[in-house]
Amino acid sequence: MEVRDAIRHFITKEKVDGSVHLKAMNAFHDKPAARKNILILRGLLVHGILLLCLKKRWTTTADPGLSLSKSMDEEFYINHDYN
Repeated sequence: MEVRDAIRHFITKEKVDGSVHLKAMNAFHDKPAARKNILILRGLLVHGILLLCLKKRWTTTADPGLSLSKSMDEEFYINHDYN
């Protein structure tokens, strides 16, 4: 297994072999910040946290309850005094 495949497998699969874990971590042996980021990314992807956050964000932006045609209308801004 190549290093790239090991990293992909490590951040997307819940259960990984020790050899895959070592290969993924050894790819960044001289960059502790990158190792930390890989572990954070793994947690966000494997446990579904990132997907959950993106779904919630999409849901709230897809239906904000406002009519964009009314709120972005020029007459709306012209007829209201914001001073």
